[in-house]
Amino acid sequence: MKKCVSVVACLFLLTFNMKAQSGEDSVKATINKLFAAMKNGNSKALVECFADSAILQTVVEKNGNVYV
Repeated sequence: MKKCVSVVACLFLLTFNMKAQSGEDSVKATINKLFAAMKNGNSKALVECFADSAILQTVVEKNGNVYV
């Protein structure tokens, strides 16, 4: 009986220390993937960083006017 309690206590302590991936971690991973794709010029990996419905636009300022 003591052995069983010890095993359960050890398992509890091991799972208590485990950390699940937070939302912040997944956002950081996506941003890192985005910059790596830009650095390597990999357009396929770049597209995978965005939602299917995302619209990418270029904004240019020329002579004080902003063009979209």
